[in-house]
Amino acid sequence: MDLRGQYKAQEPTQAMPATRQKGSPPADKTAKQGVAKQGIAKQGIAKQETTKQEVATLKDIAETRSEIANVSQALLSLADVVKTYSKNNSNKLDSINTQLETLTASVIQKPSTTTDNNGSASSTGEDTRRYVESRLKEKIAQLEAEILAQKGEKRRGSAAGRDGSHATDEVRTLQSKVEQERVRAEKAEATAEHATRERDEAIADRERALETLEDIDKKWVAHFEESLVAHENIEEVLRESIDREQDRRRQLFDQVQDLKGNIRVMCRIRPAPKWVDEGELMDFGAPTPGDFSDKWGRLNLQATRKAAMGTVLETKTFDFERIFGQEDTNETVFDEISDLVQSATQGKKVTLFAYGQTGSGKTHTMLGSDKDPGIIPQTIDMMFDVANESPDYRYTVAMSIIEVYQDAVHDLLIEPEHGKKARVRLSEAAWAETESAAAASAILSQASQYRTVAATNANDQSSRSHLIISFQITKEHLAGNRAGQVAKGTLNLVDLAGSERTAAAGATGTQMREGVSINSDLMNLNLVITALGNGTRVPFDSALTKALKGSLEKGSRTLMFVMVSPFKKDQSQTVQTLDKGAEATKAKLASIGRANNFATTSKKPGASPASGSKHITSTTPTTTTTVKACNGASAAARTPSRRQTQNTSIPRPSSNSAKSLVSRLSSGGKRTPHTPR
Repeated sequence: MDLRGQYKAQEPTQAMPATRQKGSPPADKTAKQGVAKQGIAKQGIAKQETTKQEVATLKDIAETRSEIANVSQALLSLADVVKTYSKNNSNKLDSINTQLETLTASVIQKPSTTTDNNGSASSTGEDTRRYVESRLKEKIAQLEAEILAQKGEKRRGSAAGRDGSHATDEVRTLQSKVEQERVRAEKAEATAEHATRERDEAIADRERALETLEDIDKKWVAHFEESLVAHENIEEVLRESIDREQDRRRQLFDQVQDLKGNIRVMCRIRPAPKWVDEGELMDFGAPTPGDFSDKWGRLNLQATRKAAMGTVLETKTFDFERIFGQEDTNETVFDEISDLVQSATQGKKVTLFAYGQTGSGKTHTMLGSDKDPGIIPQTIDMMFDVANESPDYRYTVAMSIIEVYQDAVHDLLIEPEHGKKARVRLSEAAWAETESAAAASAILSQASQYRTVAATNANDQSSRSHLIISFQITKEHLAGNRAGQVAKGTLNLVDLAGSERTAAAGATGTQMREGVSINSDLMNLNLVITALGNGTRVPFDSALTKALKGSLEKGSRTLMFVMVSPFKKDQSQTVQTLDKGAEATKAKLASIGRANNFATTSKKPGASPASGSKHITSTTPTTTTTVKACNGASAAARTPSRRQTQNTSIPRPSSNSAKSLVSRLSSGGKRTPHTPR
């Protein structure tokens, strides 16, 4: 509150007292002039006195006003101090209050300096003092009211102080926490700055790494492209290398087969039943390695003959590529001749047949049983194993089954009608494409039921016909430099009818005619084999040899199994069979000599054959025949004919009228009437 302004507004405004009394009556102009002058002089003196008093009073009033101004100034200062420090300095407020009271008392009790001559000046000073006193009291009252208000504020401030003290503690606690948080914030800020720097460095590293990766990626792509090119080149080189290696292996394989001869002869002695007495069995001598391998190859047969002096015991010696004894199984036999099946899958022409008398084990060797599968079932399994072992080749297998009976050809893939088998020409024989070994086996099993058999004195189930099972194997190259090339092979598996002496077998009528036809076919087959060995013209004069013509020509490979009986009662026929085998062995030696001569002359044109010879002896009851087999020195060796070989496969039938057996077999192949490729 501005007390100075208030005091200035409330200062006394009453007029100063007059020096002349207006109510005095006027004197007579003349009489009373002296008196008047006297009175005027007195009045002047009084007026001077009054003026002096008034001057003194005015001085007093001026001093009083000065003091009041000083007091007001002090009050204003105190008020400002009170306003500024009242809340926090309550003790000072009491001190100021005391000072105010003391100051007020000193102002009120100050004696007046005016003289009271006529009482008017005293009354004026008294009025002034009362006025000042009243104003001071009012001001003091106002100040006391303000002080009371300040005390209330003090009490409230005290309470607020107590609350503030608690609040101050909380504030201090908060300040401490704030300080801690500030420290933490500073640390966090420092950490953030460090993390920012690390992030910036990581970003920079990442950018550098990305640039490096881009460079590496470009280099990798370039290297990858180069590697692809190199890989393709390597693949091409490897394919070429593989093709060359396969060609080399095939050539070596063919050379080995050529060294073994285009005509191979093996012998198998039928196992005798366990209940047969040893005295009823022939003595074939101890197993002796022959001239063709380290295995049993020489047969020393102890045979008897009648002479003028009685019965003569002599030893007959026969050499074969290998002899299978009574302990050897069909699996052992197939392991020895499986390379020929491999040749057929590579595009060669191969024929395997079993030759021997009735009851010598031909059918068992070729077909076998469920417990001991023969050559034909094992061949079927091997063909499809080869066909499925490599994705680089695609194989197609077709099979034909015919029967040659009394110089007539019957197709066993065609179901007989009204008990009569389908008689066909060779060019009309049916072929069935098979996709699995199971399908081929099912076809074979069904066709075998139509084969002609009969009981003879030698065998209850004697085959009276020749069974020819032919396979056409087409191999197509799918990869490498030879992709698209096709190789076609033919494999004939022949189960010949038994050779026998018709008179000894007690044959009559139909069996007599069958026996004559069988022996004629076998004789013609022997002539063909001999001609092949000698390199002379091959006489295909019978239905059997005509059916095998495609696989018995130049470049073909033929294996003859000579099947013999172990019983003494069959000695004469066993010796006859072994003699036929010996003739085939001569043909084998001649073919080997011719092959060696061709190999020598092809390597060294104009060179003479190498000298040296091997002697293979075949002992007969009367003489010992020596057959020379040398490197081109044999008299029987001749230059092979250059005429073109004919198609090895039997043409497929063009007629669709016959019912095919294949259509009746759920697991069989599809019959195709077109001409084989």
